[in-house]
Amino acid sequence: MSNVSILPAVLGGDFDGLTRNIVSHLLMFHWSGDMNPRHNLPGEPMLNPLSGIVFLAGLAVAFRSIKKTESQLCLLWLSFGLLGGILSSTDEAPQGYRTGLVIPACFLLAGFALEALEAFVRKNTLTGGRILTSAVLLILSASAAVNFTKYFVDRPASRPAWYSSLGGEAKFISDQVAKGIKAGYNVYLDVTYRNFIVESELDLLFRDDRPGETKQRVRWIDVRKATTDFSFFYDPANRFVLFVAPGNFDIVRARLPGTSQEQLENRFGDRLSVLITRAP
Repeated sequence: MSNVSILPAVLGGDFDGLTRNIVSHLLMFHWSGDMNPRHNLPGEPMLNPLSGIVFLAGLAVAFRSIKKTESQLCLLWLSFGLLGGILSSTDEAPQGYRTGLVIPACFLLAGFALEALEAFVRKNTLTGGRILTSAVLLILSASAAVNFTKYFVDRPASRPAWYSSLGGEAKFISDQVAKGIKAGYNVYLDVTYRNFIVESELDLLFRDDRPGETKQRVRWIDVRKATTDFSFFYDPANRFVLFVAPGNFDIVRARLPGTSQEQLENRFGDRLSVLITRAP
């Protein structure tokens, strides 16, 4: 339990982790959120600027009307909902997943702010209904546009998303391997790629039309070992492609002079592999 919770430390009189977790979870709404890409855009505030302002306004309204049952309920809901993250390991703070219980409370508090806005507008204008409807629609539309752009336009097109959420490097190399196999080549893979590619993942590429193709046509090779057998390179009957990690390319070039190589880059211009074939 102590690996995922600071509760034993707190019960033992150590409040340092508790203090840090309280601060980080209070700041996660508007300053720096969960770093786990499965829970949040890493490091991004949990609320966009517009939602954050409305949420803060709702908090102010709730504290101002603290004697009302609905205000007390929402504030208690928010407080208890945050405990799942606050009492978790400081290494994971702030924790978006374990504080998901606060989401309804955040919406309710935002509703408090809009309700207060409605009362103000109706009291101070003759056309309060139309102004209020326009203001609410504007806030909701702008907030939705900000979220849509951030989550579905900017983030998918970013380098961090390509490497993490989209499994970019492993998929990129696997796709290149698939092209080689389907073109009838024997594929040799630098063992460096075993850090993030396993044969079971490669098997998924061919299971529908060529079961077991990976084990027959893909071979792992340690290009850094002096005892590695490169005889396949000199066999004219062997149609092959060799994928080498960029950091090992100079080693291969020194051991296999006269090679033909192609730099393989992702859409960000990052060199991920060197494709080596026998020079024509």
